[in-house]
Amino acid sequence: EAQGLLAEIAAAVPAGSRVVLSGRRRLGARFTSLRCAGVLTELGADELAMTRPEIAATLEAVGVHARASVVEEIRSRTEGWAVGVHALAMSLRRVERAGGGPGCRPKAGAIADHFSQDVLAGLPARARDLLVQTSVLERVCAPLAVFMTGDDRAGTVLHELRDRGVPMAVVDTEGEWLRPNPLLREHLLRELRHSAPTVEPGLHLLASRWHAEHGLTGLAFRHALAAGDRRAAGRVFEASLLQDESRGRADVLRERRAALGSEDARADPAVAVAMAWFDGLADGGEAGRLLAIAEASGAEDSVTPLGFTSLWAAVAAWRSMFGLGGADELRVSAQALCEAEPEAAPMRGLACELLGASLLVDGRLEDAAVELRHALHLLPDGLAAHEQQVLGLLAAGALLAGDPDTAVRDATRAAAVIVGQGLDGLGSTALT
Repeated sequence: EAQGLLAEIAAAVPAGSRVVLSGRRRLGARFTSLRCAGVLTELGADELAMTRPEIAATLEAVGVHARASVVEEIRSRTEGWAVGVHALAMSLRRVERAGGGPGCRPKAGAIADHFSQDVLAGLPARARDLLVQTSVLERVCAPLAVFMTGDDRAGTVLHELRDRGVPMAVVDTEGEWLRPNPLLREHLLRELRHSAPTVEPGLHLLASRWHAEHGLTGLAFRHALAAGDRRAAGRVFEASLLQDESRGRADVLRERRAALGSEDARADPAVAVAMAWFDGLADGGEAGRLLAIAEASGAEDSVTPLGFTSLWAAVAAWRSMFGLGGADELRVSAQALCEAEPEAAPMRGLACELLGASLLVDGRLEDAAVELRHALHLLPDGLAAHEQQVLGLLAAGALLAGDPDTAVRDATRAAAVIVGQGLDGLGSTALT
């Protein structure tokens, strides 16, 4: 009703006049005609966010030296939200006047009353519960909110929060993903830990499961670690390794591998194989020891690492790809892998690739070409690096066979895969 009255007032003001409104909520549909006429300018959180120079000026205005590191931290924690910037600036001033050194971190306690009384107090219980239960997430979308809360209406409630003045930013062009202001998230996490101190790990596990099921493996891995479930984190690493390798995500894989250690390998032979596989790709010195840990587990057919039919098949694949026993070991391991992976198995294509590579090393060019062409048809989706490798091997074989036209064609296709997938070479050099 109030918005309807304001719309009538705005439409009736004399020419040359300007009406300025401010509030916590977006203007509703009653203002559509003014938007379409181009006479309504709306300034939201993005437009009003304080810049780094403005944050520095705010610090100086309250008597705090605006060190670059402090400005950057405040910018990161507030995303330029003016209320948060001022609250942290005042907190820092109190800390410094109480004798705190220049390295002290500003505390957000001063803004707790603002969140409790001005932002959250007027929300329905369902909306407040949603914010608390999703506080472990840096960003949230409607399906994820439903999964985390078990509330079928959580998606609708989520998108109503911004209209209710809750500081949340849209982080994608479709408007599906929202990110709560970092200071608000800090406040909600404190509330969660105070009201339900044992719940947080379970929420992280739920988040890990949802992100893994939707291919967001980086977030899945981080949430599993945050939950304290290293086995779950290891399984995320193992399940996504080959596809992330083929997408050229070398830096991401290195970060995850660095978080895993020998105890994780001993706890799960599938994870041990994945760690050994990555170390083989990255020329890591731990690969052989990790593979020995997997073989010593005795798991055999009960474990299916990296999509292979058994632990034994995965070990044979590793030896065929990275083994140090020369051409004989490559060939024997590749043949054993082909026998272990039936025609319909997901990793049969990789088995044909490795067998083709070993035949090429042996100089059996025609047999190698047959296996490699077969591999192209069988490689599962998402293994672009291996597709590029197969085409490169075919080009090399064609050159050795005196067929430059075929070599150029296959090399051109390999280059197109590299460019199209943005490969960085982690897996692309493994069979060199």
